[in-house]
Amino acid sequence: MSSIDRRVRKEIEEVIKYIIYVVAALIAVAIISPEVSILTTLLLLVGLALIVSFSDSLRNWGAQYSTRSIGFLKIGDWVEVDGYYGRLVEETGSGVVLESPRREKIFVPNTRLASSIVVNRTTQIGSIHIVAFSLPGDRNPVEAMEEMREAMSTIIPELASEPEITMKARKSEYYFEIAVEIMNAYKAQMIREEIVKKILEAFPEAKILET
Repeated sequence: MSSIDRRVRKEIEEVIKYIIYVVAALIAVAIISPEVSILTTLLLLVGLALIVSFSDSLRNWGAQYSTRSIGFLKIGDWVEVDGYYGRLVEETGSGVVLESPRREKIFVPNTRLASSIVVNRTTQIGSIHIVAFSLPGDRNPVEAMEEMREAMSTIIPELASEPEITMKARKSEYYFEIAVEIMNAYKAQMIREEIVKKILEAFPEAKILET
């Protein structure tokens, strides 16, 4: 387990230790008790009852190790899960707590982290955000990209780097994607809204696909 995070490894070791104690106690009782079959049946029933009662907690507990052992997330990262976006402020045994740019607290269970696509938007100097939109196929895509770069010029001071604009042709329309690296993640929502506003001002026929 040398590749697993130290805190997770310590918790796994503690669980294994308690399991060994329980198994040793059961073996000792089985040797001493004359009615082994009755004792075994009772232990089995108690075990099943505990598993059913704490099924949600057990799933969260198991998912905790599958997510934390990867080392993909850490305190302070800006994370997006199922459309919810925020800074990771706390890790618990049952999940993580995100703080949105509006200071809202969002609790995400470990089971959700393990079963969903998690995006860590944190970079060394900011956080990555994407705004996507489409234009009808009769628009000139080269001119559209130039207009978009000009419209984005007023937002550049808020960014950590130049915005990256890409374009793809899709059937009868063009698909544009604007990737921006925002220094102050608490302004992310405001900047995304401003980008959408600039897009619609330059291209009233545009369809916003992702923000």
